[in-house]
Amino acid sequence: MTLIPQLPPPPQSTDPVNFDPRADAFLLALVAFAEAANLQAAENNQFNLSTIAAAAAAALSAASAKNASDLVVASAAAARWDATVTYAAGNQAWSPISGLIYRRLVAGRTTADPSTDTVNWTEVMNLPVGTGPDQVPAGQHLGQLAFLDALSTTVVSRHVRDSRPGDIWREYVSDTTTTIKFHGFDGVIRSRSESWT
Repeated sequence: MTLIPQLPPPPQSTDPVNFDPRADAFLLALVAFAEAANLQAAENNQFNLSTIAAAAAAALSAASAKNASDLVVASAAAARWDATVTYAAGNQAWSPISGLIYRRLVAGRTTADPSTDTVNWTEVMNLPVGTGPDQVPAGQHLGQLAFLDALSTTVVSRHVRDSRPGDIWREYVSDTTTTIKFHGFDGVIRSRSESWT
Protein backbone atom coordinates (compact mmCIF):
# COMPACT_ATOMS: atom_id res chain seq x y z
CA MET A 1 0.00 0.00 0.00
CA THR A 2 1.20 3.47 -0.85
CA LEU A 3 2.38 5.44 2.18
CA ILE A 4 1.50 9.13 2.36
CA PRO A 5 4.63 11.15 3.19
CA GLN A 6 4.65 13.38 6.22
CA LEU A 7 4.57 17.10 5.44
CA PRO A 8 7.43 19.33 6.66
CA PRO A 9 6.78 21.97 9.29
CA PRO A 10 4.42 24.66 7.90
CA PRO A 11 5.44 28.31 7.68
CA GLN A 12 4.38 30.50 10.59
CA SER A 13 3.92 34.24 10.72
CA THR A 14 5.55 34.24 14.17
CA ASP A 15 8.81 33.07 12.56
CA PRO A 16 9.45 35.58 9.74
CA VAL A 17 13.08 34.52 9.29
CA ASN A 18 12.14 30.96 8.29
CA PHE A 19 8.80 31.77 6.69
CA ASP A 20 9.91 31.81 3.03
CA PRO A 21 12.06 28.62 3.07
CA ARG A 22 9.40 26.72 5.06
CA ALA A 23 6.63 27.91 2.71
CA ASP A 24 8.61 26.74 -0.33
CA ALA A 25 9.37 23.33 1.24
CA PHE A 26 5.75 22.92 2.41
CA LEU A 27 4.25 23.75 -1.00
CA LEU A 28 6.66 21.42 -2.82
CA ALA A 29 5.85 18.62 -0.38
CA LEU A 30 2.10 19.06 -1.04
CA VAL A 31 2.58 17.76 -4.61
CA ALA A 32 4.04 14.43 -3.45
CA PHE A 33 1.49 14.32 -0.61
CA ALA A 34 -1.44 14.71 -3.04
CA GLU A 35 -0.05 12.10 -5.47
CA ALA A 36 0.44 9.57 -2.66
CA ALA A 37 -3.04 10.31 -1.26
CA ASN A 38 -4.60 9.74 -4.70
CA LEU A 39 -2.68 6.46 -5.17
CA GLN A 40 -3.74 5.26 -1.75
CA ALA A 41 -7.38 6.17 -2.50
CA ALA A 42 -7.22 4.17 -5.75
CA GLU A 43 -5.71 1.20 -3.90
CA ASN A 44 -8.41 1.42 -1.24
CA ASN A 45 -11.09 1.43 -3.95
CA GLN A 46 -9.52 -1.66 -5.52
CA PHE A 47 -9.37 -3.41 -2.14
CA ASN A 48 -13.01 -2.49 -1.59
CA LEU A 49 -14.01 -4.03 -4.95
CA SER A 50 -11.99 -7.14 -4.15
CA THR A 51 -13.65 -7.38 -0.76
CA ILE A 52 -17.11 -7.04 -2.28
CA ALA A 53 -16.31 -9.73 -4.87
CA ALA A 54 -14.89 -12.01 -2.19
CA ALA A 55 -17.98 -11.48 -0.02
CA ALA A 56 -20.25 -12.31 -2.96
CA ALA A 57 -18.23 -15.44 -3.74
CA ALA A 58 -18.33 -16.45 -0.07
CA ALA A 59 -22.11 -15.95 0.04
CA LEU A 60 -22.52 -18.06 -3.10
CA SER A 61 -20.25 -20.74 -1.66
CA ALA A 62 -22.19 -20.71 1.62
CA ALA A 63 -25.49 -21.05 -0.24
CA SER A 64 -24.08 -23.92 -2.29
CA ALA A 65 -22.78 -25.63 0.84
CA LYS A 66 -26.17 -25.16 2.53
CA ASN A 67 -27.96 -26.68 -0.47
CA ALA A 68 -25.54 -29.62 -0.50
CA SER A 69 -25.97 -30.08 3.24
CA ASP A 70 -29.76 -29.96 2.96
CA LEU A 71 -29.60 -32.50 0.15
CA VAL A 72 -27.43 -34.84 2.20
CA VAL A 73 -29.67 -34.55 5.26
CA ALA A 74 -32.79 -35.16 3.21
CA SER A 75 -31.19 -38.04 1.36
CA ALA A 76 -29.99 -39.67 4.57
CA ALA A 77 -33.59 -39.77 5.76
CA ALA A 78 -34.84 -41.48 2.58
CA ALA A 79 -36.58 -44.80 3.18
CA ARG A 80 -36.55 -47.84 0.91
CA TRP A 81 -39.03 -47.45 -1.97
CA ASP A 82 -42.29 -49.30 -1.41
CA ALA A 83 -44.79 -49.92 -4.23
CA THR A 84 -47.71 -49.81 -1.77
CA VAL A 85 -46.94 -46.30 -0.50
CA THR A 86 -48.51 -43.15 -1.97
CA TYR A 87 -45.75 -40.54 -2.15
CA ALA A 88 -46.23 -36.76 -2.03
CA ALA A 89 -44.36 -34.59 -4.52
CA GLY A 90 -40.86 -34.04 -3.13
CA ASN A 91 -40.75 -37.24 -1.04
CA GLN A 92 -37.57 -39.25 -1.36
CA ALA A 93 -36.96 -42.97 -1.46
CA TRP A 94 -34.05 -45.18 -2.38
CA SER A 95 -34.36 -47.76 -5.11
CA PRO A 96 -33.72 -51.39 -4.14
CA ILE A 97 -32.61 -51.98 -7.75
CA SER A 98 -29.99 -49.21 -8.16
CA GLY A 99 -29.39 -48.26 -4.52
CA LEU A 100 -29.70 -44.59 -5.53
CA ILE A 101 -32.03 -42.03 -3.95
CA TYR A 102 -34.89 -40.56 -5.97
CA ARG A 103 -37.30 -37.66 -5.44
CA ARG A 104 -40.96 -37.93 -6.37
CA LEU A 105 -41.92 -35.36 -9.01
CA VAL A 106 -45.71 -35.65 -8.73
CA ALA A 107 -47.86 -37.07 -5.95
CA GLY A 108 -49.04 -40.61 -6.45
CA ARG A 109 -48.27 -44.30 -6.33
CA THR A 110 -46.84 -46.54 -9.03
CA THR A 111 -45.59 -50.10 -9.13
CA ALA A 112 -42.52 -49.21 -11.19
CA ASP A 113 -39.23 -48.81 -9.34
CA PRO A 114 -38.02 -45.16 -9.23
CA SER A 115 -34.90 -46.12 -11.22
CA THR A 116 -37.12 -47.10 -14.16
CA ASP A 117 -39.93 -44.53 -13.68
CA THR A 118 -38.41 -41.25 -14.94
CA VAL A 119 -41.86 -39.71 -15.41
CA ASN A 120 -42.60 -39.72 -11.68
CA TRP A 121 -39.13 -39.85 -10.10
CA THR A 122 -35.78 -38.10 -10.58
CA GLU A 123 -32.42 -39.15 -9.19
CA VAL A 124 -31.50 -36.85 -6.29
CA MET A 125 -27.87 -36.49 -7.36
CA ASN A 126 -29.05 -35.18 -10.74
CA LEU A 127 -31.37 -32.52 -9.42
CA PRO A 128 -30.60 -29.22 -11.12
CA VAL A 129 -28.67 -26.70 -9.06
CA GLY A 130 -30.45 -23.83 -10.80
CA THR A 131 -32.24 -22.81 -13.96
CA GLY A 132 -29.37 -20.97 -15.64
CA PRO A 133 -27.83 -22.42 -18.80
CA ASP A 134 -24.42 -22.41 -17.10
CA GLN A 135 -25.62 -24.47 -14.13
CA VAL A 136 -25.27 -28.23 -13.95
CA PRO A 137 -27.01 -30.93 -11.93
CA ALA A 138 -25.57 -31.57 -8.48
CA GLY A 139 -23.04 -34.38 -8.46
CA GLN A 140 -22.55 -34.33 -12.22
CA HIS A 141 -19.01 -35.00 -13.35
CA LEU A 142 -18.09 -32.61 -16.16
CA GLY A 143 -15.16 -34.64 -17.41
CA GLN A 144 -13.64 -33.13 -20.55
CA LEU A 145 -16.32 -30.43 -20.66
CA ALA A 146 -14.60 -28.75 -17.72
CA PHE A 147 -11.67 -27.91 -19.97
CA LEU A 148 -13.58 -26.28 -22.84
CA ASP A 149 -12.52 -22.77 -23.78
CA ALA A 150 -15.01 -19.94 -24.10
CA LEU A 151 -17.30 -20.11 -27.11
CA SER A 152 -16.27 -18.15 -30.17
CA THR A 153 -12.64 -17.96 -29.06
CA THR A 154 -10.19 -18.37 -31.92
CA VAL A 155 -6.63 -19.44 -31.29
CA VAL A 156 -4.40 -18.19 -34.10
CA SER A 157 -1.75 -20.88 -33.79
CA ARG A 158 -1.13 -23.86 -31.56
CA HIS A 159 1.14 -26.85 -31.88
CA VAL A 160 -0.67 -30.18 -32.05
CA ARG A 161 1.15 -31.52 -28.99
CA ASP A 162 -0.13 -28.56 -26.91
CA SER A 163 -3.78 -29.04 -27.86
CA ARG A 164 -6.50 -30.53 -25.69
CA PRO A 165 -9.81 -32.14 -26.66
CA GLY A 166 -12.21 -29.41 -27.77
CA ASP A 167 -9.50 -26.99 -28.98
CA ILE A 168 -9.95 -25.31 -32.35
CA TRP A 169 -7.12 -23.36 -33.98
CA ARG A 170 -5.90 -22.01 -37.31
CA GLU A 171 -2.43 -22.72 -38.70
CA TYR A 172 -0.49 -20.82 -41.36
CA VAL A 173 0.43 -22.87 -44.43
CA SER A 174 1.24 -20.15 -46.95
CA ASP A 175 0.23 -16.59 -47.84
CA THR A 176 -2.83 -18.01 -49.63
CA THR A 177 -3.69 -21.04 -47.46
CA THR A 178 -4.52 -21.67 -43.82
CA THR A 179 -5.68 -24.82 -42.06
CA ILE A 180 -8.36 -25.04 -39.37
CA LYS A 181 -7.77 -27.87 -36.92
CA PHE A 182 -10.06 -29.39 -34.29
CA HIS A 183 -8.91 -31.70 -31.50
CA GLY A 184 -11.91 -34.02 -31.10
CA PHE A 185 -13.02 -35.50 -27.80
CA ASP A 186 -12.19 -38.88 -29.31
CA GLY A 187 -8.54 -37.75 -29.49
CA VAL A 188 -8.51 -37.40 -33.29
CA ILE A 189 -7.27 -34.08 -34.71
CA ARG A 190 -9.22 -33.17 -37.82
CA SER A 191 -8.29 -30.40 -40.27
CA ARG A 192 -9.66 -28.45 -43.21
CA SER A 193 -7.67 -26.17 -45.51
CA GLU A 194 -8.93 -22.81 -46.71
CA SER A 195 -7.57 -20.81 -49.63
CA TRP A 196 -7.40 -17.02 -49.59
CA THR A 197 -7.25 -14.71 -52.58
